Amino acid sequence: MQGYDAVVVGSGPGGYVAALRLAQLGRRTALVERDRLGGECTNYACIPSKALLHVAKIIDYAERAAKYGLRMRVESIDVDALRKWRDGVVNSLSGGIKYLCDNYGVEVLQGEARLRGGREVEVRSSGGDSKQLRASSVILATGSTPIQLRGIEQDGELVVGSREAMQLRRIPGRLLIIGGGVVGLEAATLYSRLGSEVTIVEMMPQLLPGADQEVARYIERTLKQRGVKIMTNSKLDKLEKRSGAAVATVVTQGGSTTVEADEVLVAVGRRPSSEGLALIGLEMDERGHVKVDAGMRTNVPGVYAVGDLVGPPYLAHKAMKQGKVAAENVAGLRSEFDSLVPSVIYSDPEIAFVGLTEEEARARGQVVVGRFPLSASGRARTMDETEGFVKVIADAADGRILGIHMVGYGVSELAAEAAMSMEFMATLEDVEAVIHPHPTLSEALMEAVEAARKRSVHIFQK
Repeated sequence: MQGYDAVVVGSGPGGYVAALRLAQLGRRTALVERDRLGGECTNYACIPSKALLHVAKIIDYAERAAKYGLRMRVESIDVDALRKWRDGVVNSLSGGIKYLCDNYGVEVLQGEARLRGGREVEVRSSGGDSKQLRASSVILATGSTPIQLRGIEQDGELVVGSREAMQLRRIPGRLLIIGGGVVGLEAATLYSRLGSEVTIVEMMPQLLPGADQEVARYIERTLKQRGVKIMTNSKLDKLEKRSGAAVATVVTQGGSTTVEADEVLVAVGRRPSSEGLALIGLEMDERGHVKVDAGMRTNVPGVYAVGDLVGPPYLAHKAMKQGKVAAENVAGLRSEFDSLVPSVIYSDPEIAFVGLTEEEARARGQVVVGRFPLSASGRARTMDETEGFVKVIADAADGRILGIHMVGYGVSELAAEAAMSMEFMATLEDVEAVIHPHPTLSEALMEAVEAARKRSVHIFQK
C-alpha cells in the first residue's frame, strides 16, 4: 500500500488545482483521474465550448463586415477543421496540466477511485489492475453529471447531452434545446451562428431561471431577433423518433404543439457525482451533495470535498477556489471559502453577474439602481457592440453595492471587478472614486454606479 500526505480524487478544476497547491506546500500528493486530466471543464465543457463560440463570433463579424466597407463572407464551414481547432485548444490545456503535475511532483494515477473507508483509496485501471493508497487526507473532486430526463433516452446521435453537442459531430438543420439555462443559451448561440434553426424549450417563466429578470428578458429578446425560437412556461411531454428525426410534443400554457428537429439537446441541469460516498459515512443533503464547512471539511475526519460535489453554483472558478482552500487546510494553514461567486454565461451577448438580483434586493429593503446602456459607451461603439447594459444595485441607506448584473460584449472580463467591489464591501462612492481608463468597456460599470447616484454625464438623467 502506497502512502501519501494527500490523495485527490478527480482532476477537474477543483481537483487538479488542489493537487498542485498541495505540491506547492510540500505535500506528497497523488491525483486520481479515470478519464482525461482537466476533467469535464477542460475536455468537454468550458474550454471546447468557448473555442467554438469564438469561431461563432468570427462568423458574426463576417456577416457584419459589409457595413465596415469590407468585402468578406463565410463561404462554407469545414466541420472537421473546426473540430481539429477545438481539439488543439483542449489538448494544449490538458497537456499543460500534465506538465505542471510532472514538474511539481504530483503523481497522476489513471483509473477509477473507490474509497475503502477512512482514508484508503483503491484505484482500478481499465485493464483491471488495482493499487491501494493510504493518505493522511483525501480531497474529493468528483464533479457532476448531466441530469437525464425520465423517459427520454439519450442515444448520442439524435438525442444528445452537452458533451456530444460540443463534440460538433455535425451541424443539424434543426436543433431543439430542452432547457434554457447556461448550457442551453451557449448552445443556442453557437448553433444559430453555424446555421441551425434553433428552438429552446424552458419550463420556467424566463430563460436563466433565478437570474435578474431584466437580464433574462434582454437575452431572450436578443436571441429572438437572431432567429432563435423560445418557448418559456413550456415542458417537453413526449419525444418520438420518426425517419431519422425527432418529433417533440411540447405542452405550453395555451395547450400543446409539435416541434420537429434533426437533433435534440437535453440541457436541464446537473447532479453531483456522489454515488457510493454515503457508504463511508459522508453526510449529504437530499440532492446528493456532500456537506462541508467553510474549510471544505466533511463530517469524516481527514476527508474534504470541493466543486460541483458540494453544491451549486456549478462553476469551474468556484471549484478552483475551493480546491485551494481544501489544500491549504490539509497543509495546516487556515483558509476559508467565501460564497460570493460571480457567474458568467458566454452567450452572445455575454452575461455576467454577482450578488443579489434586483428582485431579491428590493424584497430586503430600499435600494437604488443605476443602469448604463452600452450604446452610450465609446468603446462599445468603436467595436460595433452596443447591445446590452450594466446594472448596479445598492443599499439606499449607505450606498453599499448589493448586486451587479451585466449583459453585452466582453462583460465576462468585467465580472472580476464587480466581484472585487462586493468582496471589499464597496459603496457606490468607492467605485466612482476609481478612475477607469477611456475608452474601455470597464467605464460602463463606473457609469452605472454614477447613474445610481444621478451623476452620470454620458446619459441623460432628470
